Amino acid sequence: MASYIVLGTFTEQGRTAIKDGPERRRRGREAAQSLGVTFSSYITMGAYDVVWVADAPDDGSLAKWIVAIGMTGAVKTQSMRAFTEDEADAIIASAPIPARG
Repeated sequence: MASYIVLGTFTEQGRTAIKDGPERRRRGREAAQSLGVTFSSYITMGAYDVVWVADAPDDGSLAKWIVAIGMTGAVKTQSMRAFTEDEADAIIASAPIPARG
């Protein structure tokens, strides 16, 4: 499973229908599960209104879930792939050594 950080900002529509948040979250979790995506969500203060820490079988599955979130019109998202320290160490260890000029 790959890990991702997804940052969300409520749209005007999302802010005016904030009371629908629990139901939107339930539907979002169901959509995620159907794609093999699991996540924890956090309501945050600052530049972003919500942060999801997600695990997905692949980039495509995560992208489908994000598209589904966007289709609600309630949240705009930004996503990024997150690498564990072990994954990062393996990437660094296998990086080619550049030629010195």
